[in-house]
Amino acid sequence: MRAGRFAPSFADVRRVALPALRHRVLLNFEGEAEGVSSDLIVERLLAALPEMP
Repeated sequence: MRAGRFAPSFADVRRVALPALRHRVLLNFEGEAEGVSSDLIVERLLAALPEMP
């Protein structure tokens, strides 16, 4: 339990998403050639999610 809650908040998930997911995202050759990073992909994914209370 964190901060009196039984489940993580959306803010909690956003806070740990990058360190938890960056090493799990594998880029193909095209992505690497275009200079895309796994951090960028995770950040774009998080940006596409709706803001929740």
